[in-house]
Amino acid sequence: MKPFLLALALVWMLPRAALTQEVLDDVFLFRNFTQDARVAPSPFGELSMFRESFETATYTSFAVNAGTPLTDRFEAALTASYFMLDPDFASSSSGLSDLILHGKFNFPADNTRLAAGGFVTLPIGSEEIGEGDLDYGAFFAARHPVSEGTVVTGKVSADYFDAESDDAELTWRLHAGVIRAVSERVALLGELLIHTGTEQVTLAGGLDFALANAGRLRSSLGLGLNDNSSNLSLILGYLHFLQR
Repeated sequence: MKPFLLALALVWMLPRAALTQEVLDDVFLFRNFTQDARVAPSPFGELSMFRESFETATYTSFAVNAGTPLTDRFEAALTASYFMLDPDFASSSSGLSDLILHGKFNFPADNTRLAAGGFVTLPIGSEEIGEGDLDYGAFFAARHPVSEGTVVTGKVSADYFDAESDDAELTWRLHAGVIRAVSERVALLGELLIHTGTEQVTLAGGLDFALANAGRLRSSLGLGLNDNSSNLSLILGYLHFLQR
């Protein structure tokens, strides 16, 4: 409960911005792709590669994210991915992950974006990589312009992983970010992600480049800030809006 109350306090402490300022809805976060308060301008799809290296293993996943605004306030999305684990002292494993269904509702709040939503997994993934379990969670997120071309974001989520087992525990994820549009096509992103369940803390920087065909090339490099976090993590992706 404390992380949720802290997030609410931070949202309301943000300075009020003029209504003419943009919240950069077409620039998606990297480490918080679906659980964000942005309003997608149209149906979208993304192909991405995520890779992170630890002291004794390397994880790689290839993902497809797709979503659509069902109304001007409600958005639905899904995530499917193929996951590969390459440990230093054991055999490699790979397989499909569970399918993740996302949904969120955006609240009317002047020029500040406020959203609440959640996710649930369909346990169809491979048990060889630790999938095939029911997971679900809920989140609250905000997006606020602090100056022309600069937006800050925040999110707090409560998640249950392997919810059907006796070992299921409530974990919290906190995310803070800043987006800076340096030109009509280029945006820079900074993100901080804290996961209480795995005790991981990651700081990341990214670049989002808008193409002429309603597509966006995206890349992000992350650095773990404690012993439980990955040494380095990399995201490469292509995001495409179906209509403009």
